[in-house]
Amino acid sequence: MRIHGKCVRCKKRISVYTLYGTREDYDKKNGKYISIKCHNYRCNKKADYHLNDLSAVQSPFIGLFFGIVLAISLILCYYFYDLWSRTNYLYQIIIGIIIIPSTVWGIWFRENLEKVKRFNGNQIRR
Repeated sequence: MRIHGKCVRCKKRISVYTLYGTREDYDKKNGKYISIKCHNYRCNKKADYHLNDLSAVQSPFIGLFFGIVLAISLILCYYFYDLWSRTNYLYQIIIGIIIIPSTVWGIWFRENLEKVKRFNGNQIRR
């Protein structure tokens, strides 16, 4: 999950990845402040930010991952159609190749969305 904030010096958006699902989890492991370096070439300032000043954003890679897996699945269906058409399990194979990645993506997408809601939904004491 990616968390975003604003640089205290140049006001550009800064971000960092975290493995923790909530602010409380991060607070228990690492404390209430997170050190983030601004990647603006003019600013390049490293500062400590309170967890309440940051917000979580859903990862854009989930949609990209789904698109790639679906494209590969469709290419496999097209490429092996002649081989699979000789068997009685053609429709089961095609449905399995498309349904399984779609289900995995749906679970992953929903889990990431819930993680973002949990992180943004509660604040910790300063």
